[in-house]
Amino acid sequence: MKVLLYMLSLSILASPCLSETIIPGGNVSGTWDIAGSPYIIQGNCVITSVSTLTIESGVVVLMEPFNRLRCEGRLLAIGTVTDSIIFTASDTVQGCEGLDFLNLNQNPLDSSRLEYCRISYGVGSPYPDTYMHGGGLFIKNSSKIRLDHCFITRNRTQYVLGAAGVAGGTSQPGQAGEFVTAGHGGGIYCENSSPLIINSVISYNQTGDAYGGIGGNGGDDYGSSSNVYGGDGGAGGYGFGGEGGGIYFSASNAILQNNIRFFAESCG
Repeated sequence: MKVLLYMLSLSILASPCLSETIIPGGNVSGTWDIAGSPYIIQGNCVITSVSTLTIESGVVVLMEPFNRLRCEGRLLAIGTVTDSIIFTASDTVQGCEGLDFLNLNQNPLDSSRLEYCRISYGVGSPYPDTYMHGGGLFIKNSSKIRLDHCFITRNRTQYVLGAAGVAGGTSQPGQAGEFVTAGHGGGIYCENSSPLIINSVISYNQTGDAYGGIGGNGGDDYGSSSNVYGGDGGAGGYGFGGEGGGIYFSASNAILQNNIRFFAESCG
């Protein structure tokens, strides 16, 4: 019953919007309060290595497509059981690029904290890109993060289709199709990071499928001899779907306690 009540509280925007604040992109810091909510992110935003951004309970952060909030300093997003903080996409079909935490292990600031936050409709960057992993949260070289009573849902990495191989020249084989892999960690991607993730729900996140490109056609035979043949077609490429629909760890040792994960999340 406690978990059910918690999940219901996260699905409700507790306070009516008093105004809205447009964030055009660039460096952000200071405090985002309920009076300015919702905060609409229209460009990539960075919390620099010497800065802190505090987000008050009840605030809604709407991120437009292809935009992200990257933390290289400190993020304090601390909601309450009755007044959570919402990070989501303004367009839930296209999604946004979610929250990124980068190189906090080398930062002297104290840990970032996300408590009673809902993170949804994040989508990894297109292949190939460093940020193709981690639809909701991309965490790299950053152990100083505490997630407590968060609800991470409906995030994903992208479907990938490899490029076709180029056709061969005269009597030459075609090139092989591209080898591709989809991004890992539909909900959370951790690389060289050991965050604390407790009392949270990680549900209905997924990774994308990947299909290798088709091989290029073999070149035609323009020779006059009947013993000359056209080149062979190129081999098709391979594709590997992403791993870790909910969470993916690479060289990481996260502390996970009292979390709930719904299964059947990976497409790959």
